[in-house]
Amino acid sequence: MSQLFNDKKGFTIAELLVTMSVIAFMSTLILVNFPQFNRSLAMGRSARSLGLALRDAENRSVAISQAACTTPGAPDCFPLNFGINVDLTTPGGFIMFTDRDFAGNDPGVYDPYTVGTEECGLDTVECVTEYQFTQDIRVNQILRPCGACPFDDGTGGDRNEDNLHVLFSRPDPAIDIYTRKDGTYFQLDGGGIGPYKIFLAPASFTGQCATWNGISDVVDPVCSTVTVWLTGQIAVEA
Repeated sequence: MSQLFNDKKGFTIAELLVTMSVIAFMSTLILVNFPQFNRSLAMGRSARSLGLALRDAENRSVAISQAACTTPGAPDCFPLNFGINVDLTTPGGFIMFTDRDFAGNDPGVYDPYTVGTEECGLDTVECVTEYQFTQDIRVNQILRPCGACPFDDGTGGDRNEDNLHVLFSRPDPAIDIYTRKDGTYFQLDGGGIGPYKIFLAPASFTGQCATWNGISDVVDPVCSTVTVWLTGQIAVEA
């Protein structure tokens, strides 16, 4: 019996040191890459959130059966359509809105409510839901597909927009896209070519996500893209 106990062996100091070194090395790798991994998850969540909100606005618009009203707060006041507003002046999120035909409102675009006297979600304003991105993710760039749209410089080089209003209307899910510049709104048709793209990036990223190389857009790998076609398709590249 004593011989059995004497034959028991443990780890040597060398084996313990090697094991601890491996654990320390692996822990260092995880700690070093964790911020980048966490940011990547936040980018994916933010892009998918915008994509799902666009799809939600489309579904709400197709499902509506009641007529719209023109008087705020009136009984049975149902909107005819829903949309998503993305704006570079408030890049930390986006807004789902309904295009109510109230006096003084611009058709097709989101009309902001008065902060302090109104709030989002009331039937007297167009704002339905306000969304916020996580972990300092921002809208970095809004790009339209062609050079034949309003405000282009004649060469197709100026394709950036400061804001985008994506509106879904029943009975089909086709999209109307508007932008507002200097207090005036314009409907964008894209020249019938290609989709509109919304790029998201971390707040620490100071450049623009997409650059033109003479043939196509080159997107920085740090960015995520939400693509919207006028025919109703929505794609997310996170």
